[in-house]
Parts: sequence; structure tokens; C-alpha cells
Amino acid sequence: MTRRAMLIALLCLLVPQGGEASTPAVWEHPARPAAGAAPPYEKDGRRADGLSVSETGTLALSAPMREIFPGTSKLTAPQILWTASLDQSGNLFVGAGNTGEAFRIDRKGTATSFLDTDEMGIRAMACSVTGEVYVATFPGGGVYRVGTSGKSEPWFDTEDRYIWAMALNHANDLFIATGERGIVYQVLGQDDGRIVYDSDEAHITALGFDPTGRLLAGTAPGGLLYRVMGEGKSEPLLDSGLDEISSVAVTPEGVIYAAAISEEVTPPTRRPGEKSDLTIEVTPAPDGSILEEEAAQPRKITIDLADLMAAPAVSREGAVARIYRLEPGRPPALAWKSDSERVFSLAWHRDRGLIFGTGGQGTDGRIYRLEQDGSATMLRQFREPQVTVLLASPDGRMYAGTGNPGRVYLLDLGSNESGSYLSSVHDAGHLAQFGTISWDADVPAGTRVEITTRSGNRPTPDESWSAWSPPYASEKGSSVASPPARYLQWKTEMSRLKTDAMPALRRVRVTLLPENRPPLVRGLRVQEDGAPATRPAPPAGSAPPEKPQPEKMDPPKGSRWVTWTTSDPDDDQLAHSIYLRRAGEPAFRLLADQVGAPPWALDDTSLAEGRYVLKVSASDAPTNGTQRSLAGQDISDPFTVDHTPPKLQLKPGAAAGGRTVAEVMATDGEGVIGRGEYTVEGDSSGPKPLPCRDGICDTANESFLLDLPDSASGHKVTVRVYDAAGNSSTAEIAGESRKGGG
Repeated sequence: MTRRAMLIALLCLLVPQGGEASTPAVWEHPARPAAGAAPPYEKDGRRADGLSVSETGTLALSAPMREIFPGTSKLTAPQILWTASLDQSGNLFVGAGNTGEAFRIDRKGTATSFLDTDEMGIRAMACSVTGEVYVATFPGGGVYRVGTSGKSEPWFDTEDRYIWAMALNHANDLFIATGERGIVYQVLGQDDGRIVYDSDEAHITALGFDPTGRLLAGTAPGGLLYRVMGEGKSEPLLDSGLDEISSVAVTPEGVIYAAAISEEVTPPTRRPGEKSDLTIEVTPAPDGSILEEEAAQPRKITIDLADLMAAPAVSREGAVARIYRLEPGRPPALAWKSDSERVFSLAWHRDRGLIFGTGGQGTDGRIYRLEQDGSATMLRQFREPQVTVLLASPDGRMYAGTGNPGRVYLLDLGSNESGSYLSSVHDAGHLAQFGTISWDADVPAGTRVEITTRSGNRPTPDESWSAWSPPYASEKGSSVASPPARYLQWKTEMSRLKTDAMPALRRVRVTLLPENRPPLVRGLRVQEDGAPATRPAPPAGSAPPEKPQPEKMDPPKGSRWVTWTTSDPDDDQLAHSIYLRRAGEPAFRLLADQVGAPPWALDDTSLAEGRYVLKVSASDAPTNGTQRSLAGQDISDPFTVDHTPPKLQLKPGAAAGGRTVAEVMATDGEGVIGRGEYTVEGDSSGPKPLPCRDGICDTANESFLLDLPDSASGHKVTVRVYDAAGNSSTAEIAGESRKGGG
């Protein structure tokens, strides 16, 4: 028999029979939603290739997609693509970051280098209806125009560091949005422009036009959206509460969508003349010396302390990204939000509606479609972490640009003929036996939905994992073929062949039975006679007692407390059994069964004197049944049952030096002598301790020296000696017996 077969056989033997079986665990896709739970596509470890994922977890064939840049060209992918624009012929132009290059991709998907600006990056581009391409660079803040002949020339200098966006209206007028002064220019010709909007914000980050042709401007760091009314006037449309309006899209019906994101806070740039943080006045020293020749006259140096300090980060729970919908005559409405992804790009598609691209820390770049019910469907998932550019073509095609690295993908119309989805890795916590897998799917004629599984004992699938199982036959429930393991993963492949019908997978359900683990029993202790124990906590949900209860409680008369602690790694319900064995006996005998939580009272009055040990066994049978149950146990240290008091023998001493000394001999049968005390008749202070002669009481035979002054002469003295079990004996010494010595 192979090791795998032996393991399966062993696990089968552990499965309880009939009504004693424990309830198996269930792993579902999508997981049963909790209040405020993230959609299934926001979870780590899932990957869709050619399939869309709705917020309810439904999987369906998505739009076909292919890489067109760098694609098969010999061009090197830049670090990031920031912007894209289409000309009237359908040629796509994209601008890159960290290289300052622009690229041209024709309708056939052939990519060529278009312009090298020798700047750090190209953040905005715009194609005119007459064939010119405008390219904006940073950090120089300049605009180039590339004519139809391919010749480039400087066109406009904004005197700002950044140009975040450019847009052309229906009249082919070019508008430029800048930072760090938050200005929008209208360019009238080469080196000819005018300011049409000077905001109070540091950056204008997004531009658009409403259906009437009025300019829309999104800002940072205030995250505001304005409508520019002309003559320097503006109308506030939205205060997002976040840091930046990253993108704006407008539908043919005039509905405005604005994406807002939250980033680290950077102090706004101070305008000339604003009060600075620190001013230093430089004057000649008292001796007339100066630091520089130019400093012969007093002058002032201003330092902006904010430039010397790292900007603090802000955290807004559940507000990393928001998309707002602004309908004419209505207040802004929140259309979508995420606490893990930022929205970098919006586009309105004639057939699919609002499309948006995202990215974030530790997530994949994704494209979503906003549904009419307000939910979002993930259309595509990328290898790259950000989808920075989305552009809808009039013919229905969609272009997506990414970051890290910068690539361009084309999403065609229609749907894929096939696609796959890889689930997250499910952790059973420890070794588990897998039960059945079932699913809920629509599979019209000519379509296919197949599901397979694999398992392993490492959190990340590797060569140690099992191979993928054959496709399961029945969606109503098939036995999982993957071997028992701690981790499990499933994969679905969906396809259609020569049909417009579409398959859909709504739910996948796997049952599994984790290997049972034994309870733990620790700290078993048999308390001394009469010693109190800590009162156990009341069961969860029980009513509080009418009167306050003391923290400690005494044992019943004639009993001693037995205490221990138990725990179960699977949180199973436990039952305790208590066993006793006397020294010399071969086996334990049962004292009590079905014992609850400690402490437990041991009545030792009926036990013969002698040395004993106690055993407590905890079983998880109430949860797992008798055949699958496991038990843990602990054995106490030996303890003594002693009912007989010690025997005392008095040896009177002689009087000398004004004192009388007597010796008390104590002998115990089963235990050891514990302590001694004495009382002098007429002494109202009560008993006084009587130490053992050698200073420590630890044997069955001990002696005590009773050393009394002559002032106690004539008074009766009572000596009491206790053994370790609490039994005691007394001896009396009459006062006359000490007169003149013994």
C-alpha cells in the first residue's frame, strides 16, 4: 500500500458514523458576505484570465484582449504610460513616464517611436481634428506640437513644472491644466495663450467638457470638481473629501462621472508673497565683517520649513477611491468606492457604459464596468499593478495603458471564446480530508464549464502540490479527487464554440473535514485540604448572579479541590473523566465521568490512607463522536490521604537560668508533620508558633522544644501539632509539673 493510500485509509477510519459525525467545514465561492465585506475580486490570490467577475462572484466570458505595445515590436516597454490620444484616422498615441518618449500605434497594431522629448515624462497628449498632436512634458511644463509632416516644435511654455491634463473642445481649442499653481490655460497659437481659470488649489489634475462645451476641472489636494463658467468664474460641482480628482468622464446624456483618490498629503506650494515659516535676517557682524561681499547690506532669507520635512500620511477608512455620479439637477451620488484600489482612469464606452481602471498597493491592475444597479464587474485583470489610461474608440474598441511596466492592450468588441479563473488557496488550518465539490452554473448548448482541484501542504502551490485533478463530472456533487492536505485550490475553464450563448458560473462549494486534534490538559493539581479555588467564570450569555460572588470558594466539607486547565485546538466541546490510582496498584479506576469545567471536589473521607495519583482525561467526543474522538490527559503529582492524627510524646525538661525547657516528640503514620503551636493558660494573645527543633517540618518524626520563662510557671500549657493533612493532636503540661524542674 502506498503512503497516500495509507493516509486516506487512516482518515476514513477517523470519520465518525451515523449521527455522531461532526459537521464538515464548507468553503464557498463567493464567501457568504458579511456586512461591508469586499467583493470577491478584491481578495488576494484570485486571478481571472479572459473571464469577468461580478460583485456577486458570477464568472462569465469577458472581452477579448491582446497586447499591442510593445507587442511584437523591438521597442522597450517604458516604466509607465501616463496618457493616450486618438487621431481622426484611428492611430493611437501614448506618452511614457521616466523616458519622456511618445509612441504611435496604428490601427493594425504596429508600434513605432513617435517623439523623444529629452524630458522626464509625458503626462498629457491631445490630437486635433486637423491632425496635429500636442505633447506636454514634465518637469519642464512645456507643450510641443507635432505637425502632420512629423516635425515637432515648441508650442507653449506654461512656466509651471507640471502639466497634468490637456483637452480639445469641439472648436479645436486647446486647454492645458497645470501644477504647481493650479492654472488652466487656453492656447490660441504658438506662444500665445491666456488664463481661463486660476484656482485656489495647487494642481488642476483632470479636464473634461460637459455637453454644452463648458470646461470641467478637477483639483488636488482638495479633491474638488469645478465647472468653469468663463471670465474667471467657476461653479463648484463636487467636494469629494479625498485628495485628488484623478479622472473625469461625461456621457452623451450629460451625466458626469468623477473619480477621486486618496494619496499621501503633500503641502501645497506657497504662492509668491505668502507668509513663510521662517525668516532669517542677515546683517554685518559688530566688527563690521560680513559673510559675503554681496551681503554688505542687510538682507533677509526665507525658508519654508515644510520643504525640509516629510509630508505626513493620512488614513481615511474605506475612502481610498470613490467614483461619483453627477446628473443635471441632482446632488452628487456615490457610485462606487474601494478601500484597497485607486481609480486612475475613467472612460465612457458606447456599448459597455462607464469603464474604469484601477491599481493599488499589493493589487493587480484591473478594469471594471459599472453596472446599472450600482455594482461593478471586473472585466480584466492584468499582470501590471496599475491601469493608468483608458481610451474608448468611436468604433467601440477600448485601449488600456498600464504602469510598471508600461504596456498597451486592445479590448475588442464581443466576448472571448474561452477563459479561466484560478481561485484563492484555501487554508483548512491543518491536514484535512476533502469531501465533495459542487457548483451552480448556466451551461447552454455549445458551451462548457469545467472545474478541477489540486492540494498541497505549503501555502503557495509548488512542485510538492498534487497535479490538477481530472474535470469533475457532476455539478450536483462529486468527490474531491485531490489527496488530503492542508491547502486546496480550484480552477475553472469556460468556453463556447460556434454559439453566441454564454456560460456563467455563480457558485462553487467544497466540503472538507479537517483532521481532528486532541485536547490539551495541563496543570492538574490536587489542592491541600481546605484550600480554596478560584471560582470559574460563568458560561457566556448566562445571567449574572443576583448577589456578588467571592472570587475564591472553599471546598465542601471533607473534600479537597482538584484543578486543571483544558483547551482544544479545534474549539471542540469537551467532556472530562477523573481516575484515581493508589501507590502499588497496577491501574487507574474511574472516579467520575462527564465532568464539566474545574474545579472538581474530591471526597477523600472514604479513601484508605496512603499515597495516590489522580488522572484527568479530556475527550472531544461530544463534537466528534466516539469513533473519531481524541483525548488528552494529565497526571497529578502524588498526594497523601491521611486520616490519623500524629502521636505526641512529652519529655519535661529542667528549670535553669530563669527558664523551663520541655521537648515534644511527634510521629505521623502516612504523612509528615506540618507545624506546631502552644497556648499558655491565661494568655489572651492566643496560640503561639512552635517551630520544629531543626527549623523545618518535613518528616514523619519531628521534635519541638518548648522554651518557657519562669513567669509562666503555675499555668497550664497546651501543645498542638498538625500533620500535613491537617490532622492534629494535643498534649497538656500542668503548671505544677514544672515547679522546681521535672
